[in-house]
Amino acid sequence: MCAVTAHAQGPSVGIRAGVNLADLSFSSETDVTDSKNLTGLVAGLFATVPLNDIVAFQPEALFSMQGTKFSDAGESAKIKIDYFQVPLLGKFKLGKGSPVAVLVGPTLGFRTRARIEVPGAPDDFSDDFENEIKRFDLGLVTGVGIDVGRLVLDGRYTWGLTNIAKDSSDPGTAKNRVLSASVGVRF
Repeated sequence: MCAVTAHAQGPSVGIRAGVNLADLSFSSETDVTDSKNLTGLVAGLFATVPLNDIVAFQPEALFSMQGTKFSDAGESAKIKIDYFQVPLLGKFKLGKGSPVAVLVGPTLGFRTRARIEVPGAPDDFSDDFENEIKRFDLGLVTGVGIDVGRLVLDGRYTWGLTNIAKDSSDPGTAKNRVLSASVGVRF
């Protein structure tokens, strides 16, 4: 029993997968109206390094599908932006031995792909869109995690802090907003 308890308190690694409800927050200077959540996958690896009985460091490496659905001048479209995300989270248990923890920390997002889909547009319509989105996005993550044995349940919200639009002549901004739910297994 003591060996199992000591092992549970040491560093661990795991995998997680879940769903994103992503949107882009546009400033009032943009023409985009009626922005709606876009559903996408979030999946990857995580490690948990306990610092004491209550606090742990939890770095992650995630693939995250983000973007939005919107209408602009009567046209509907989807912006799909995929990221390699590196959340660097503090994990704070609600008490010694508590399975519930608050998660908070920065996330570094590296764009891997960006495209725009407009019904009826030619296949190459989206080719230049990737050049309009910055390659890096800094965000802030807050959430709650629950450990049930080796199973990990997680709900979090990510605020993009960076204007991801490259066009500096346009005074409008676009920032990622992502609500995520995932389930994982710790090894």
